[in-house]
Amino acid sequence: LQQLQKELIKPFTMSLGSDLETIRKEKNLSLEDIFEVTKIPVHTLNSIEKDTLFKSSSESKTYLRSFCLLYTSPSP
Repeated sequence: LQQLQKELIKPFTMSLGSDLETIRKEKNLSLEDIFEVTKIPVHTLNSIEKDTLFKSSSESKTYLRSFCLLYTSPSP
């Protein structure tokens, strides 16, 4: 029963990164397209979408926060 509950709940557990990836794909945009507008490196965009961005402390949190703001801001 517990395994069944996990399988039923799993599709409904979303994350910000997953939501951003879904929206990007619905708009037929690649990570490279996002890079061209935001200048956020593709590896960082990938980390945002995979929710691994804040697992590494190699970059400052202020720098990472600005990436998130750029990623979600509307294009001109």
